[in-house]
Amino acid sequence: MDPMLAAKLALEQEVAAPLFTACSLYIAEWRDYQGNLPYFARLQHTSAIEAILTRHYARVVMVVTGRKPDQEGRLEDAALNYLHAQRLQTRAREQAAMIIAGVDREIAKARLSVQEGKTEDIQMETKESFVTFTIRMATSFIETAKKAVQALAAKIGAIANVQTQGPAEEAVIEWVDDNKDADSTIFNVWVTMKDDRVRDWHSEAEGQERRLNVPFDVGGEQLRYPGDASLGASLRNLINCRCSLSFIAVDANGNRRDLNLPTPHAPTRSTRTPGQPLTSNNGRFQPTELVTLNGTTRARIVLGDGKTLANLRQVKPDTVVISINRKPIARATFKNGKITSMQVDPKHQSQGIGEMIRRSVANSFNRGNR
Repeated sequence: MDPMLAAKLALEQEVAAPLFTACSLYIAEWRDYQGNLPYFARLQHTSAIEAILTRHYARVVMVVTGRKPDQEGRLEDAALNYLHAQRLQTRAREQAAMIIAGVDREIAKARLSVQEGKTEDIQMETKESFVTFTIRMATSFIETAKKAVQALAAKIGAIANVQTQGPAEEAVIEWVDDNKDADSTIFNVWVTMKDDRVRDWHSEAEGQERRLNVPFDVGGEQLRYPGDASLGASLRNLINCRCSLSFIAVDANGNRRDLNLPTPHAPTRSTRTPGQPLTSNNGRFQPTELVTLNGTTRARIVLGDGKTLANLRQVKPDTVVISINRKPIARATFKNGKITSMQVDPKHQSQGIGEMIRRSVANSFNRGNR
C-alpha cells in the first residue's frame, strides 16, 4: 500500500473513536434533557469536538510532512506557517459545528421514525394516564437516541475520512510550496487509486494538471486538492475520497521533473480491528483528555477507566466541580492557568481526573491569551 494512503487510513481510524464518543455523549445529553438541550450545553459539545479536530489536524499535518506527531497536537507547532495554522483552526471550528448539525439531523430522522404509527394526542385525565404518558415519552427519547447512535456508527468512518483527507492534502501542498526551487514553476496532478471504487467523476479528473493552488474541475465543482471544501464542493466529492496529488517542477527551460514528497511518519498504531465497535479497547470509550473552560462550562466527560460518565461544571470562573449522580467527586480552583487547590475523592484518584483538569485549565488559559 502507498505510504501516504496507509498513513491517512491510520489517522482516520485514530480520530474515529473520539469523534464517535463525543457525538454519542451529545446524543445522550439530548436524551437526558428530552430534546430541550440548553444552548450552553450544545456549545460545550461543539467546543469538545473542535478540540478533537484541532488536535487531529495537527497530527495529520505532522504525519504527512514526515514529522513525529506529538500527543499535545498543537497547531502552532504543526502548521507550516501562520496562515496555515489559522485556516486549520477555522476549519476545526466550522467542521465541529457541521458535525453537530449532522447529528441533529440524525436525531430528527430517528425521532420521526420512532413516532411513526404512534398517537401523540393522549388524554391525561387521571394521575395514572399522566404517569403512563411520562413513561412513554421517556421511552420514546431513549429509542430515538439509540437509533441516532446506530446511524452515527454507520457514518463515523466517512466523517473521519473527510476530517483527514482535506487537511492531509493541503499540508502536502504547503510543504511543496515552502520547499520549491525559486526558478521552477510547480504543477500538481490529480491522481486516483484507479480501481472500481473510484467514483466516475474522479476517474475523469485523473491526470488533470494545474498550477499550484489553481483549482481542479471535478464533477462540475472546483477543488484545489482532494477533500477541499473551501470552494463549495459538495459531500459527494468529499466523502470516502482516496485521491491524492502528485507534483511536477518545470524549470525556465521547460524541463519537467517529478517532485519527491516527504515520507509520512507512522502515526500511533490503532489496535481496533475491522468490524470492531468504534470505542477504545475492551469496549470502553476514549477518556476525556480536556474540556474547554469558558467561565460557565458544563460538560459530560468520560473518566480514566473509559466507562464511567461524570458531569463537569464550572461553578465559578475560577472553580471546577466534577460529580457523578450529583455527588461531587472532585473540586479544583485555579488562577492564570495554574491550579491553586484540588481535592479528588480517594475512590477516583486513579481516574486521571487531576491531569484532565490541569490540561483543561492550561489549554483554556492559553486559548484566551492567543
